[in-house]
Amino acid sequence: MATPAPARTTGVWSITAGKGGRVADSERLHEAKHEFLFDGAQGQPTKLTYDVDIRWTSNAAAANAFAVPALDDLREQVRSLILPSLSPQLCLLDPVLDCVVDLSPGWTWLPGPTVQQKFCFKEELLDQGPAGPELLHLAAHLISLRGTVEARLSLMRKLNIPEVQLITNANLPSRKSQSLAFDWGKVLVGTRLLVIKLLRERPPRALIKSPPFKEPGGSEMNALLVEKFLASDPGLQALGDAKLIDIGSTSGQSFRGQVGKGTLLTPDKSGDLQAAYNHLRFLLYMEWRAVHELLPA
Repeated sequence: MATPAPARTTGVWSITAGKGGRVADSERLHEAKHEFLFDGAQGQPTKLTYDVDIRWTSNAAAANAFAVPALDDLREQVRSLILPSLSPQLCLLDPVLDCVVDLSPGWTWLPGPTVQQKFCFKEELLDQGPAGPELLHLAAHLISLRGTVEARLSLMRKLNIPEVQLITNANLPSRKSQSLAFDWGKVLVGTRLLVIKLLRERPPRALIKSPPFKEPGGSEMNALLVEKFLASDPGLQALGDAKLIDIGSTSGQSFRGQVGKGTLLTPDKSGDLQAAYNHLRFLLYMEWRAVHELLPA
């Protein structure tokens, strides 16, 4: 008689919104709680709550949870199979998730506050029986991060300004007004290419020393991004040529509304541009760090 297949561990994911801000979907970024209920794990339902800010973003030791023997085979798969196939067109977490879970039909990364979505662990991960605590934690971690990435992308689509008006030679007869448009999707693809390159280095490039909203992480991330960021979009390159972008600034403000008396944005949208850059920079950091922490030492 054939040996019966082990019970396939399943899970359910839902989100309890945080305090958020004035824009819809920001409540999914700050203080949001990701709720998980696993069935078939160790014979008893297992509940797990994951707060991305507390358990990962601000936790320098978060990677220790993945450096365990139970995940060695999966980490090797990330290095040998997933890393070479990463695409800048997709969130870098997607192919990793595809190796861990199957998502239910109709799955959305922006569910309503009462929506519960079901997933199953990959059968090949369960050869020795139901998923153990390390795999449960990894699934909760990856799904929570992927949902947070999608919420940030949604926020960026709403907030990122599409164009600015650049004035040069403002006080001269040769005054010129120029409309500069930005393709933020193209900027994301161009800068993701850089992240992929850093991950594929041998050994992979060391992570910055802190999240980019703190120093020295902010300056380190700026130094890595500056060339690709400007080169990825003609509008941004034009602002850089006009000295209205200084990614290397130590002030924390990389965008200027005016340089001297003759070069300026009208109206001044430098604050909006800074917000767009900050969102992009942190999204890239999340994807870079999440994949980097799963690579074998």
